[in-house]
Amino acid sequence: MFRFGDLTVNILNVTRVFPSDDWYVGEHSHTCYELHVIPGGEGFVNIEGHDLHVRGGQFYITAPYVKHTQRVLESNPMSEYCLRWELLAPTDDSPGIQEESDEYRILKKYFSRCYPNAFEDAYRMDKKFERIFAELDRPRAGSRLRVKAILIDIMVDVLQSIHSYGEEIILRNQKQTEEERRLNRIMEFIQKEHHRPITAEEVSRLFFLCPRQINRLLRKRWNCTLGELVTRHRLEEAISLLQQSAMTVEEIALRCGFTSRYYMYEVFRKHGYSTPGNIRRAK
Repeated sequence: MFRFGDLTVNILNVTRVFPSDDWYVGEHSHTCYELHVIPGGEGFVNIEGHDLHVRGGQFYITAPYVKHTQRVLESNPMSEYCLRWELLAPTDDSPGIQEESDEYRILKKYFSRCYPNAFEDAYRMDKKFERIFAELDRPRAGSRLRVKAILIDIMVDVLQSIHSYGEEIILRNQKQTEEERRLNRIMEFIQKEHHRPITAEEVSRLFFLCPRQINRLLRKRWNCTLGELVTRHRLEEAISLLQQSAMTVEEIALRCGFTSRYYMYEVFRKHGYSTPGNIRRAK
């Protein structure tokens, strides 16, 4: 436990998750804050209904009681360092502390508003977590003090990252650009119509954009073409149904827009996933 002015930070625990192609954490929430630092690999995170594609060199934060789901990309599973902490409100009613409590409220606002966003790990917090576990794995004289110093350093990194980007992110969430509105509408269309064939020409007519413009927008946002985005969504939907429903593999294939279960098997293999049968048995 340590303080920044009147802001008391209570560190609860630090964990690490090694790469595993079947790592999946269903919807859950915590009563504390969580910092998730991704040293490498890729994965998908859903925070309060918002999807994030996260990769090595990024981090994200979940606030108390915020529901989130985490899953690795099987073809390139991510690893993760997770730091859990609490922000404790000031308890001293003296004038000096009461005046400083504005800082507490501002920081709490930033922490609770920074989702759903992935930040670039500009301060290389992943390397600092490596140092923490090096000390914990082989403790020696002064290891606890060194770990505490590194944790304080990490918290400062987080605060500075939030301070640098917080207002920009809040503004971006409140006022979407025309480009973001188009992307959201395209994604909503795919989510609604993915059970049937979707062509670039159809999407072009609906959104008054030529296929080249559509793919340019999608590459900029998700680094994929329309066809790749549709396939990605079908795969995610199929995996979810395999894990959570009693539908047959054939029913899932047709519901998710695959022409047959055999074609779905082929697409799973092409994208580095295990077979649908193995995914179902592992749920």
